[in-house]
Amino acid sequence: MKHASRIAVPLTVLLLLLSTSFADDQQDAAALLKKAADAVDIFSLGPFQLTSHIKSDFLGKTADGTYRLDWISTDKWREELSLGGYTEIRIGLGGQVYRSRNINFIPPPVMELRRLLAFSDPARLLPGEEAGNLTEKKENDIAVSCIEVAKSKRRMRTVCLDTSSGAMVKASDGVTYADFRKVGEKVFPFIWDDDYKPNRLTVTVENLVQITPADPARFVPSKDFTPRTGCFAPTIPKIDHKVSPKYPAAERQRNISGVVYFYSVIAPDGKIATLQPFPGANKDFEAAAIDAVKQWTFTPAVCNATPVEYEYVSTVRFLMSPPSLRP
Repeated sequence: MKHASRIAVPLTVLLLLLSTSFADDQQDAAALLKKAADAVDIFSLGPFQLTSHIKSDFLGKTADGTYRLDWISTDKWREELSLGGYTEIRIGLGGQVYRSRNINFIPPPVMELRRLLAFSDPARLLPGEEAGNLTEKKENDIAVSCIEVAKSKRRMRTVCLDTSSGAMVKASDGVTYADFRKVGEKVFPFIWDDDYKPNRLTVTVENLVQITPADPARFVPSKDFTPRTGCFAPTIPKIDHKVSPKYPAAERQRNISGVVYFYSVIAPDGKIATLQPFPGANKDFEAAAIDAVKQWTFTPAVCNATPVEYEYVSTVRFLMSPPSLRP
């Protein structure tokens, strides 16, 4: 018994040391993520103007476009976008977003751009998330520190930081950042590359400068603008209830796979208010996907603690073993 107790005490001490070491590593990883997020948070700079070139490859079709953001504050901004025949202007003013565009829905590449514009979000820990293991490795001959971010054992993502500068260079959803330049006290990536297979979106920043407040008339919407409650970057809705589609028998028999894209509007109550398939999908896949997606419910988008309407692109993939869904 004496021998057993002598072994048990050192083992307890070892476990305590390991536990303390892991907690310290978690704190270090969380601190690195916060530093990386703060470094690219240009919205804290004060008034600025960002202009960029956009290149989209969606379903084999390429398109070029431009993007401009004049930012004064969270309550005063103007955004202009043109991509592949789609044009839109949004003006944020006092908790309202005024919008004018040439078609009544958002194409998938534009929705993906909206997600990219929340530059610092991948490095920020969301409620319930924890920073985990930190791994040192090389990506494209650059030493990086990759941090696992977990909300549960089933929900994990990875963020990779440049080891020397601490800048975020890669997020696990296929987004990479490069060509970092100093803007005021921030260090900002001038190239964002989003490889959301089989599609791709690349944004090249052409100019990012701090400015004095621009012409006030630019922030006054005309009568053709449609207002709605919102903000520049609301939280993205999360699926609470998902129904998988039934694989059409004819396509299964012929070993056919496919994908259906939907434009949808998520209401403030988390239900789908609008559901519109984009053209080009197999009609049997489309019908099966509609039957499934119309049953989905969401945690709604939020602006300043208020649930708001959110335009959303859902993707339903039909693979032979088994169908997979990517919201």
